[in-house]
Amino acid sequence: MSQSFRIAGKGRLSPSRGLRAAAARVRAQTEPSIFQLLLRYLRNMVDRPSEGRFRRLHCNNKSFSKVWADAACRALLEEIGASRSGCVVTLPEVACARRCVFVLLSLLHKARRGH
Repeated sequence: MSQSFRIAGKGRLSPSRGLRAAAARVRAQTEPSIFQLLLRYLRNMVDRPSEGRFRRLHCNNKSFSKVWADAACRALLEEIGASRSGCVVTLPEVACARRCVFVLLSLLHKARRGH
């Protein structure tokens, strides 16, 4: 499991302080179109966790390159465990990733709506 999450009461997964800070930077600094692209990549990972193509993203992909070029988005992806090797960014393994990203999406959506 990523260090970005800790187990809260009753077995719930809770984002760490570092992840909350990274999500706050994304909300404050990222333009809406790039924010929406980030959410699309994260949703794909949650919806289809067993498909590797949603966990291995290419930096030379036109859409993903915008997300990866944004410092706040890149820091957030790295906080959930993304790593880069050459021009490929690999997101965390399926077992951990789905729960981590689900919590992250909830955190981002609540904050984006002003809750």
